[in-house]
Amino acid sequence: MYAFSRQFELDFPLAGLTALCVCVLINSEGFSESIDALLLGSSLGIASLVKLQILFFLCAPLFYSVWSIFSQENRGRCKALLNLALSFTLAYSIFSLYWGIKLKGLLVNFYQHAFSLYPFFKGSAPPVLGFEKVHILSLKNFTFYFISLLGHTSLPLFILFILALIKLINTKSIWRCFFLWSLLAPYFILTFLSVKWARYILPLVVFMAVLSAYLIDDLKLKYKYLKVTVIVGLIIYCLAIYFITSWQNRLPHQFFPFSTQFQSPHAPNPNNYILKVVKNEIIPYIQNGQKKYGQVKLGFINDNGYFSGIALLLYLFFQEDILNGKVNIQVFQEGQSFMSVKYIVVRKDYFLSKNKSFEYYKKVIELKGLDAVILEKDEKDSSA
Repeated sequence: MYAFSRQFELDFPLAGLTALCVCVLINSEGFSESIDALLLGSSLGIASLVKLQILFFLCAPLFYSVWSIFSQENRGRCKALLNLALSFTLAYSIFSLYWGIKLKGLLVNFYQHAFSLYPFFKGSAPPVLGFEKVHILSLKNFTFYFISLLGHTSLPLFILFILALIKLINTKSIWRCFFLWSLLAPYFILTFLSVKWARYILPLVVFMAVLSAYLIDDLKLKYKYLKVTVIVGLIIYCLAIYFITSWQNRLPHQFFPFSTQFQSPHAPNPNNYILKVVKNEIIPYIQNGQKKYGQVKLGFINDNGYFSGIALLLYLFFQEDILNGKVNIQVFQEGQSFMSVKYIVVRKDYFLSKNKSFEYYKKVIELKGLDAVILEKDEKDSSA
């Protein structure tokens, strides 16, 4: 979570809003409390404006709560149904502020991202479905988000969650079905979607944290010292990870064996690798290009958020030149022509797989920390 707060993606605030929605949903006691039901409607509506994947993470808790309405007495049931209607009406009203006029395009976009790898799919598929296309029926597909959760949480905390999950399965608590379905429903929904990004599963960490806290809290009085030891140990561990990652670009591999570059926070210091590359390598090349050609065009190919930090740094440095048209920064998707740009930032695996497409470019910088390369157009072609 700390890493994603440093490399902002919408999945980070979505995780916070998931926690808020689940909190007010539980407090509504099956929509019997009017104020909490209205708070749920407003929270759900706001969350839908952040990212519509909120529905994946709340479908099971909502279904469980709606189902519980019909176990109430007639009088309480009528009030709960009224609160349910008001809550959903409020949520839809907020949702429609932005998505109302885009609903048709939204459904088409969802269909493409969800089913483009299925045999029955016909039509144009999105150019990118994640780091790589994962076959729907493969073992890798079913374990993709399991490994992603391990990368999000770290090995010790993930083991704690597994122990909590085992305890929950073996208990007769009234919350067993609620939390089991809250974990399983979004996991399998995301698993069977064609598009795969590790960050999509991030809000599920909310439910993992609650279950882990439940396990620790359930340590009875005879385990009092063990309970205190676990709590203190977790605080020390989390603070240690916090401070270690504050001065490194990578998470400790011993605790985060499956973490990716986007689960590793960037260090907030002037020795940051990306900042050094931008300052010492990319900017001088662009400045030399300005001297030679007067105008320089920089392209990010197959970007999809990979190089947004670099683009922002370049924009801040060349802001005046960009406004005056002396520097042009463009983003190209797969299949688009990029021959008009002088410099290109591209993922290394994409560059190697499409090597013939870059025959007029030469590699000048390798960004090992980002698994990317910077390419420069052959000086014989002065069209840039």
